[in-house]
Amino acid sequence: MRKLFSAILFGTLAAGAGQATAADLPVKAPPPVAAVSSWTGLYLGVEAGAQWADPNMTTNCLGLIGTFCTPGGARINNPVNGAGNPIPNTFFVDASSPHKFDILAARVGAYAGYNYQFAPNWLIGIEGDLAFAWQPDNRKSVAGIVGCAINCLGVAGPGIDSTSVQMLWDTAIRARLGYLATPDVLLYVAGGFAMQAVSLTLRCGPLAANPWCVANRSGTDGSILPGWTVGGGVEYKYNRNWILRGEYRYSEFDRFNSLIFQATNDDVFSSTKWRTHIATVGISYLFNMGAAGVVAKY
Repeated sequence: MRKLFSAILFGTLAAGAGQATAADLPVKAPPPVAAVSSWTGLYLGVEAGAQWADPNMTTNCLGLIGTFCTPGGARINNPVNGAGNPIPNTFFVDASSPHKFDILAARVGAYAGYNYQFAPNWLIGIEGDLAFAWQPDNRKSVAGIVGCAINCLGVAGPGIDSTSVQMLWDTAIRARLGYLATPDVLLYVAGGFAMQAVSLTLRCGPLAANPWCVANRSGTDGSILPGWTVGGGVEYKYNRNWILRGEYRYSEFDRFNSLIFQATNDDVFSSTKWRTHIATVGISYLFNMGAAGVVAKY
């Protein structure tokens, strides 16, 4: 009995010691959930890159507006065609119309916007920008007046006449939708309303030496064209507040209807369709006060 009692007592004490030892072991805590800095907030930035354009210019009418033709290109006091539409005034316009220019310019500007991060890997926002284009010769030119540069009025061209187009400044307001591929890498698309400032310059000499103009003339017409833009890019955020970006966008604008040398008998009425491509890099500062606490899964 004494041996049995000793065995029971020893077993009880050993079991108690084992339970105490297990209770004293530390419980492994789950790994902390990392909080990443938020993209929500106002940002301001600068950008630089290149802008391409391919304005397509069509000369609709050459001659005194209201006497020989109308701005729409219809001849005065001439019959209509079978569909009842005025017959276009193509007598003076030669095969040099239409003409597509090819413009490449440097582009620098600034932008500002606001981001809101949600869900939690998604981002929506709005952004506006203003930029200026610069070309080496400040404009793109072609010899002759477009529409009167080959053989116009029986006179071979182009002579010393010239036609020049130019991109000036552009601006846009765009909505953005982005996805966070990692806490610091944003892929986004953007689109909205855009405006492009453009100009058209014509120079021509006296009729004796050139196809068009009865006197030496130089005239410029400009406009701010409304349109739309769409594009996308990638952004990288570092040190919580600085954001680097690379972006491409395409824009298309309303036609630029121009009348130069009005009421001189050398009137030139034209219509130019503008489209642009923009590729830029930029850097901005995000005013989110270094906020943290947005938890995202990647």
